[in-house]
Amino acid sequence: MPVGKRLILSPGSRNYLKEAETSIRQQQVNLKLEGDLYVEMAFVRPDKRRRDLDDYVKLPWDACTYGGVWLDDSQVVAYKVCWYGEIGKPGGVMMLVKQV
Repeated sequence: MPVGKRLILSPGSRNYLKEAETSIRQQQVNLKLEGDLYVEMAFVRPDKRRRDLDDYVKLPWDACTYGGVWLDDSQVVAYKVCWYGEIGKPGGVMMLVKQV
C-alpha cells in the first residue's frame, strides 16, 4: 500500500520481495532496461484456492525495479498475464521482458 512515496508492505510481501531481488541478482540480470517495455508473466498456483490473477503482478514488477531489470515499472506499456502449469507449492512466476 503506497503512503506518499513510500510503499508499505506486509511481512510476507517484504520476504517475497527480498527473495525475488536475490533471485534476480543471482541470475545477473542487471540490465537496467530503458524505454517502453512489454512483459509476459506466467504464474504457478501454490494451491487450489481461488485467486485474482491481477493481484500477483505488482510485487514481481517491484522486484524487477529493485533488482535492476528495468529502471521503473512505469516503463511497462503492455503486459500479458496467465496461470501456468500444475498447482504446486511454493508457486512461482516466469517472466519475459521485451523492449518495444
